[in-house]
Amino acid sequence: CWEDALHKIIDKKGIDSAFNFIEKAYNSDPDFKQICHDMAHEIGRYVYKSFKKGTDITLSENVTFCEYGFFHGFTESIAGKKNIAQEAQDFCSMVTEKLGSKLFDVKNQCYHGFGHGSVDGSDKSAWGDEIKLIKPGVETCEAVSIDSETLFRCATGVFDSIYIAYIGDKFDISM
Repeated sequence: CWEDALHKIIDKKGIDSAFNFIEKAYNSDPDFKQICHDMAHEIGRYVYKSFKKGTDITLSENVTFCEYGFFHGFTESIAGKKNIAQEAQDFCSMVTEKLGSKLFDVKNQCYHGFGHGSVDGSDKSAWGDEIKLIKPGVETCEAVSIDSETLFRCATGVFDSIYIAYIGDKFDISM
């Protein structure tokens, strides 16, 4: 029901209202804390659709809510598609332009999100095999990164997802 409510808010009131919704839910319902990151993913997926259409996107510091899940959701939407480098770079440039003066590390967080998204949005046929999960992520990072720092940050997103999968019993992998 949280996801349905979030989708209705995004559709009717926009991104900031959706972030306000998850902030209020996070602060008022202990159960929501467990799914907050995934709800921020939903906002990222929505923004991807708007970005793809060329719609002007208003962003605020709220993109950091719920452990930067917004970036992970956006990048899950783009991961695995052909020729994503320019789209990824354009998105991270837009985010940096809009938020760079307010959020110190936002550019690198954007690229880190591409690492996460490439694993989190992986092909289910790769599940159960860390190498198969990692390989497309590293390839994505090499394609989208603009320098050694963004490559490093993107790659940490890939390996963070593997670590999270180990401790969260995800993707049918275990240590």
